[in-house]
Amino acid sequence: MSPTNRTTAPEPRRPQTVARLGLSAAWASLGALALAGLIATFSGAPARASSTSAAMCSAENNAAFIEQYGDKKVVDKTRFYEELQKVRLFNRYTKEGRHFIGTDAIVDEWNENYALEDPAMLAYILATAWHETGTRMYPIREAFATSDEAAIRALDRHFKNRTSNIYWRPVAETGRAYFGRGYVQLTWDWNYKNADNYLGIDPEAPDYKEISYYWEPDNALKERPSIQITYSGMFLGWYTKRCLLNYFQPNKRPDWAGARRIINGVDKKEKIAAEAVAFYEVLNKPDVLVPPADLAERLAKREADEKAAQEAAEAEQQAALDVALDRAALKDTRDRLSDTERLVLELQNRIEALEADRLAQLERNAAISAEFVSLRETNDNVNAQIDALVDQNTALRNEIELVRGFAQAEAQRAADTRRALVEENERLRQEVRETRAAMENASRLFDALRTDTQTRLDDLAARVRLANERTLWDFIFGRSPSDDG
Repeated sequence: MSPTNRTTAPEPRRPQTVARLGLSAAWASLGALALAGLIATFSGAPARASSTSAAMCSAENNAAFIEQYGDKKVVDKTRFYEELQKVRLFNRYTKEGRHFIGTDAIVDEWNENYALEDPAMLAYILATAWHETGTRMYPIREAFATSDEAAIRALDRHFKNRTSNIYWRPVAETGRAYFGRGYVQLTWDWNYKNADNYLGIDPEAPDYKEISYYWEPDNALKERPSIQITYSGMFLGWYTKRCLLNYFQPNKRPDWAGARRIINGVDKKEKIAAEAVAFYEVLNKPDVLVPPADLAERLAKREADEKAAQEAAEAEQQAALDVALDRAALKDTRDRLSDTERLVLELQNRIEALEADRLAQLERNAAISAEFVSLRETNDNVNAQIDALVDQNTALRNEIELVRGFAQAEAQRAADTRRALVEENERLRQEVRETRAAMENASRLFDALRTDTQTRLDDLAARVRLANERTLWDFIFGRSPSDDG
């Protein structure tokens, strides 16, 4: 019942919670198996042990043994995996992988229905699964095949002309092959029939052939059925008529090597014995085996610690998010202040252009006036020319009025712009006041920037006001207010 051994890359650790012990469930389960054991007596499986051994492995004897020696301690799987990773032999448990699920299933079944004071039996079950699955610790086909056809081809090649016990070929009744499957590599058609009998598969059920291990042997590859086959077969001895109680008894030294006869005679018995001892030493490390009540308290504390750590991480993430939002708000305010400075500069350029146009117009008006006076003083007799000059002067006055209206409009636009800038500045000040509490680290830079901006705005306002006053004064009185002090 052993596939060809080969190693695989190690996979990571994955601690799991532990199921609560239920001894009554074990008693009920094994009591039901007692009747199934009677059926197995007539199942056609070849006898492999004495009647004394069969009595030792009976369902009644196992149930009585578990009732007497069970319900002592359960496995804390977190501690179990921590200690397992320290053993070089079990380096597979240093990386994540499916093997954790299979190991959990074996330990959970022990915690739920067995939990004997001496964990030697559990150690041997784990070592058997470790060996028979090639350290994968989950149900596999023999030769690690991915299909029945591949398994048959591999076994044909491996055992060519080497054995007459050809157990892996399909049988006529079902058309299915009964090579090794599951945790313990269940082989031979009669062992699959035993699985039906011992595990209570009802031949009268409407879906009998779908749930039967004999008619559908791939059922032995499923996690839960394979666990049931492993425990039932090794405790009740329906593989070879030898069971765990033959080799593991209270107050007696475990027969690690002899226990191999439960599965497959003496094949690899020393290797598996050494692996079982390694599992046994891990199980006996401090706090790996604990009373069920203590384990429940530990699990509750671990859950609370994990929740507190998660809440702390979430709080840290929220604080980082708040800082990022504050920085984004500060950057937005700076960008808006830069836009205001750009608008002020554009307005200054426009005002300077208007002042240059006004000066040029004044120079033209002065030249026209001088020419008109000169013509009137020197050419009184040329009335027609004077009239023409008067008309020209009237037109120029009209043009001046247009220019004056344009200048007033521009002055109004400048005032509106200043008012808009004042409102914008006040709004920006309000925004600065609202965000000042969130920008304590940047307050100095912000105050300096605001002071500079206010100075520029005040200077601009003064220049605009002075320019307007000079323009109006010139238009009205023809001279600057500075001319007469």
